[in-house]
Amino acid sequence: FRGDPIPYKQFVITMERVVFENKVLLKDSLGFPNYLEKTIFPCVERNLKNDARNRLINAPPKTAKSKYAGIYHMAYQMGVFEGSRFLYISTDEKLLAVQLRILLEIMQSSLYKGTFTTEITSRSLLNISTKGGGIISSRGILAGITGLGGGTFDTERYTGSIIFDEPHPAHHLHQPSLMQEVVNKFYDTLVTRRRNINVPIIIIGQRISDNDLFGALLRSEREYP
Repeated sequence: FRGDPIPYKQFVITMERVVFENKVLLKDSLGFPNYLEKTIFPCVERNLKNDARNRLINAPPKTAKSKYAGIYHMAYQMGVFEGSRFLYISTDEKLLAVQLRILLEIMQSSLYKGTFTTEITSRSLLNISTKGGGIISSRGILAGITGLGGGTFDTERYTGSIIFDEPHPAHHLHQPSLMQEVVNKFYDTLVTRRRNINVPIIIIGQRISDNDLFGALLRSEREYP
């Protein structure tokens, strides 16, 4: 980055206003006062400071939780440390495609390039790679993720995470077998994709059932790995 990095909250607000011309960020239109201020920003900022904790971010629709806890999180961290590695997962592959386009728009903006020195060397529908060896890999949870992972082997600093965005679309409520398949995939596969024990797993979504992934993790007697 160029000089000391700006705080995460300031980075998000500036990018929204300049790149996306969003003048109403932090304005409450849905009855969730100070949601970003009290929930999203503190959660992300703790991870950025290498407070390596897993996060469950449960929020209603239309709160832009994916953008502010996921997309901006990855963009900012890739600017601070270009060698960061993220595994960005969802059950909704269309969501992944949309969010990756937003992420590219952020990282290719003149404002981002004027703030950070990170250089994108390759990009595809599924991956963004940087000159410093960083990579953001996006995959559907039910697709293969062999060889992919979050973070690096460096335990002394924050080097990325596994972000599971929207584990359950609404139709899972009426398809309990699919809901359970996601829970099983999380425990059997996703938790093994951290490159060191300090790499956090961040789950972003909304509760749809007592038996969804949030419920399974909250009921579990073991700390989620």
